[in-house]
Amino acid sequence: MPSQDKRRRTRVSFQTLVTLVGPDQTLPGLATRDISLKGLFAITPASWPEGSPVAIRLLLAGLEEASQPRLAGRVARVGRDGLAIEFTELDPDGFTHLHKIVSYNSDDPDRIDREIGQGPVF
Repeated sequence: MPSQDKRRRTRVSFQTLVTLVGPDQTLPGLATRDISLKGLFAITPASWPEGSPVAIRLLLAGLEEASQPRLAGRVARVGRDGLAIEFTELDPDGFTHLHKIVSYNSDDPDRIDREIGQGPVF
């Protein structure tokens, strides 16, 4: 029987750089594979325990350093090629940036707005 995808938020392919600050180390300049309003996947050989808290800084082209989204999250899953990070804190500016990224890269931008209307992102 095929496994069910339990995601409730649209995930889109999106490549940018992200810096993750974990319990023991900082992982700068990691490439992302995808992103949603709930989290992202960062490509890295590093492995942190699931549940580990993570500070996240997205590096978005065209934004000055002070305007780069800073988020908080936790390691939701460890894959063979990286870390799935679930967002746990998101300020209004960070949410605005994520909403634009996901909407712009989605095949159905209206779906993103409907998902937001279904309840809290976290």
